[in-house]
Amino acid sequence: MFFTVTEDALEDLLKGRRREEHPADKVMRVVWENDDYAFKLDTPEFDDLIFTQDGQQVLLVSLDMNEMLGDMKMDLVNRDGKNHFVMVHVD
Repeated sequence: MFFTVTEDALEDLLKGRRREEHPADKVMRVVWENDDYAFKLDTPEFDDLIFTQDGQQVLLVSLDMNEMLGDMKMDLVNRDGKNHFVMVHVD
């Protein structure tokens, strides 16, 4: 099973990429830090899962992270007027 990302989450990642003016060669990567999921800017590796939106790379997931997240989906929720990424189990 593969980690998936909703269209809403991909669109928000793209908006963030544009707003923060990330360098063309850097993409947000899902990482595991301090017992939680986090994001960091990184360069794509040959074996990454690469998620795109409107032709732009917006999210990287390593094979190890895909193994950890294989039954998960990243989604976007709005709480108190702010968007937040959440990981939810896929049945």
